[in-house]
Amino acid sequence: MEQLIYIAEPAKLEDGSGELGQGLTELEEGTSELTTSLSDGAEDVASKQVTDDNYEMIAAPATATESERSDVPNYGHALAPYILSLALFVGALSFNLVFPINAPAGRPTSGVGWWFSKFSLGFIQATAAALIVDAIMLFGFHLQVDHIGEFIAVSVITSLTYMFLIMFLGITFGNPGRFVAMIILVLQLGASGGTFPVELTNTFFQTVHDFVPMSYAILGFRESMSSAYGTHTFITSILVLGAFIVIFNLLLWLVLSLRSRKAYRLAEEN
Repeated sequence: MEQLIYIAEPAKLEDGSGELGQGLTELEEGTSELTTSLSDGAEDVASKQVTDDNYEMIAAPATATESERSDVPNYGHALAPYILSLALFVGALSFNLVFPINAPAGRPTSGVGWWFSKFSLGFIQATAAALIVDAIMLFGFHLQVDHIGEFIAVSVITSLTYMFLIMFLGITFGNPGRFVAMIILVLQLGASGGTFPVELTNTFFQTVHDFVPMSYAILGFRESMSSAYGTHTFITSILVLGAFIVIFNLLLWLVLSLRSRKAYRLAEEN
C-alpha cells in the first residue's frame, strides 16, 4: 500500500503544476487587459477640459441656501413663547387648586347667575395674571416684541382659555378634574412643539398637536414677538383659543344649570 501511495504522488503533482501554469497564463492576460484599460482611461481623462467649476463641483457637490423669516436675538427669546404659555397654565391651575372654586358665594338663584359669578371671577383673575406677566416680561426682562398689542391680546386670551378649561374640570369633577388638568399640562408640553418642531416628535404627539390650546398659544406668541408666521397665523390662533373659551364656558354653564335645578328641587322637597 505504501508503494502505491508513493507512485500516485508524482501524478498529482504533475496535475497541480499544469493548473498552476494555466492560472499564471490567465493572470498575465488579466494584467495586460488591466494595463490597457488604465492607459485608455488616462488618455480619456487627459482629453477632458477640466475647469475651475469642475473642481468646485467635485469639492462641494451640494450647496445649502438659507432664508431667515424672522430675527430672534437669542435662545431665551426663542423659548419665551413656550415658557409664557406654561406659566399662564400653571397660574390658572394654582388658582383653581387654592381658591374654593366649587363652593358658591351664596345660594344660586339660577344656573346663569351661578355661571356668571364663576365667569366673572375667572375672567378678572386670568386677565390680571396675563397683564402682570406681560409687564414683568416687557419691563423687567426687556423682552423683544414686534407687536405689543398682539402680544397682550394673545396673553389674555391664552390665560382665559386655561382658566376656563381648568375651572370646568375642577367644578365638574372636583379633585379628579384637577388631576386631569395636570395630565393635560404634561401632554401639552410634548405636543405643543414649544421646544422642538412637532415634526420631530412621534406620531402620537403629532396627532394631538392640533387639539391642544398650548399649540395655538405658542404660535400666537411667536407671531406677536417676531412676526415669524404672518398675520393669518395670529388670527387663527386667536380664533381657535376663543373657540376653546366659548366651549368650556358653555359646558360650565350646562353643569351649573343642572346643579342649580337639582338644588332647587331639593329645596322645594324640604
